[in-house]
This record gives sequence, structure tokens and C-alpha cells, in this order.
Amino acid sequence: MNVTQQDSWLNGIIAGCSGPVVTFALLKGIEWILKQTYMPDDWPGFSIKFMLIVSLLGNIALVKVFDRQEREYSVRGLIAVTLVLALSITFYFYNPFSLH
Repeated sequence: MNVTQQDSWLNGIIAGCSGPVVTFALLKGIEWILKQTYMPDDWPGFSIKFMLIVSLLGNIALVKVFDRQEREYSVRGLIAVTLVLALSITFYFYNPFSLH
């Protein structure tokens, strides 16, 4: 394994944080375009839960890029951030089931 200066956990962490932000912004842009053109006026838009979950999928493309470049440490950092974000979203929107 040839470790380069670009292959680091920090590089994966930065990419893992910026990927969902860019994907979320793209989804907001798509939502705005749909509201302006195709959807009826009373369409509420995408839910925040949907956009947060789909924005995590942007990291899959980044994992594939790092994997093709054989940057294992960057992939590890990216997957770690993705798991932390997924767990954070899950616990934030978690509604416990109650029998009352």
C-alpha cells in the first residue's frame, strides 16, 4: 500500500462533511425548480427528513472515487463521518413508541 499525502483520515472527514452539504443544496435547488415549474402551488416541497437522508447518499459517490484512487484512509474517514451523520439523523428524528 502506497500512502500518499492526500490519503489521510482528515481528507476523508472533510469530504464526508462537505458531500452531504453539497447534495442538500442541490436538493433545495431541485425543489425550487420544481415549485417554479411543474408542481402545483400548494405543494409543500420535500420534507427535511427526506432531504437529509438523500444528502447522505452523496457520500456513496465519494467512496467510489476514493476507492478507485486506492485511498484507503480517506475512505475510512469518509465512512466514519457518514455513520456519525446517519446515527445523528436517526436519533434526532427518533420518536419512541409509547403505549399511552
